Amino acid sequence: MKNFWEIAIKPSIEQLAPTHIIEIGSDKGFNTRKVLSYCIENNCRFTAIDPFPQFDYQTMEKESNGLFKMVTDLSLNVLKDLEPADVALIDGDHNWYTVYNELDQIFANRKADKTLPVCFFHDTGWPYARRDMYYNPENIPKSHIKPHAKGGMFITNPELFNIGFNNNLYNALTEGGEKNGVLTAIEDFVSDSSHNLTLYSFDGLHGLSILFEGTEQNHQIFSPFDIQKKIALLTEYHRLGQFYQVR
Repeated sequence: MKNFWEIAIKPSIEQLAPTHIIEIGSDKGFNTRKVLSYCIENNCRFTAIDPFPQFDYQTMEKESNGLFKMVTDLSLNVLKDLEPADVALIDGDHNWYTVYNELDQIFANRKADKTLPVCFFHDTGWPYARRDMYYNPENIPKSHIKPHAKGGMFITNPELFNIGFNNNLYNALTEGGEKNGVLTAIEDFVSDSSHNLTLYSFDGLHGLSILFEGTEQNHQIFSPFDIQKKIALLTEYHRLGQFYQVR
């Protein structure tokens, strides 16, 4: 998610002017620090959710003047009890069951004025667009878990191997099919929803997707051509092993 902050997420958030942002999946806190900097500058509350954060979140909480709170639990255990969010950054457990139900809880817990949250997602491209991954398979109901194993992936072959991308994680044995993968979960939620939702998905750096209420104002905020152009440029810089600020 951190790679998309400057080029897509922050410019959009600045126009949305949220009062509460939720982040699901903080890991080492790289993106969390960027979000918190924005929130401190704009007096926006910020809740991050991760059962095992790998950074000094206690210090960040103390220095945030009460704006930042770290919740060390699974997202599906706590989302329904949080303050409704204007913006959600979703980069947690990359499987259909978790993502679909995260969206269900976030939208059910929307604000009283019926304003719908804007959701940003990472890993909606290869390999988890159409393949489940489980940090801990025991967290997923048996009825919703795919046959899986620890194994790596190659973009040219749908099978799992001893080597390859994320070979240390539990990945679904097969790619595609019903209720399999992050992007599939988002698309299914949109299909099942009674709300007027628009989903934009962008290729590059494992994919970024944005889900928002399909109002005219929101369509003006999220320019798909502009965002994809910036992501394509950033992806090429990463391929060359270089880093540039893309705006």
